[in-house]
Amino acid sequence: MFLSLWLISVAQDIVVWISPDIIGPVRKARFDVNSERSFYTWLSSCTLFVAGILSFLQTELHRDDRKMRVYWSALGVIFILLSADEAMSFHEKLGQFVPHSHNAGLLTYAWVIPGMAFVLVVGLSFVRFLLNLPARERLLLILSGAIFVSGAIGMEMIAGNLEDNGMLDTFTYRIASNSEEALEVIGVLLFVRVLLTRLQRRAAGQDGQRTSMNFRATA
Repeated sequence: MFLSLWLISVAQDIVVWISPDIIGPVRKARFDVNSERSFYTWLSSCTLFVAGILSFLQTELHRDDRKMRVYWSALGVIFILLSADEAMSFHEKLGQFVPHSHNAGLLTYAWVIPGMAFVLVVGLSFVRFLLNLPARERLLLILSGAIFVSGAIGMEMIAGNLEDNGMLDTFTYRIASNSEEALEVIGVLLFVRVLLTRLQRRAAGQDGQRTSMNFRATA
């Protein structure tokens, strides 16, 4: 579903780029991944919400470890807030707290400054959490976070630099915007995949225990 909506958005941009005079305003907000009113944005917001709920469910896997439950709950809160932000874009208001002298080049969208500070704080705060996870899960979660941040902040900075250089209505800017949204979704989907795998493994283990108990009882 994400891929289909993303390809539609890219197709619109290609058509506008190739023949803007013939097609006219072909780009529709509902199919523009960079629009708050698009199906893609709605689906992305829902996926972030699901990631938050799955994070809360992870606490059931750590009933005897209070610190891990707190970490997973904190992740749940973060993803719920990201879900709300995806739908309402209130992160952009953070830029008003940054001196206007910084609003240029890669920092044209000034909210990325507090955004990077937030990422740094969260990253450092979750070091112990990551070290308590199995190596494969730790690697995948770090990868998912890196992919998400590279889109949400990295590509946003590139798009801001393009806008600062008068390239807002260009195909290059659209490539940056589409890449940003794609990276964000890939990162979240990878995160969701890891969490679902953890829950499935727990469920399979419980089923195995029940089967073993039933076998012993029958014997």
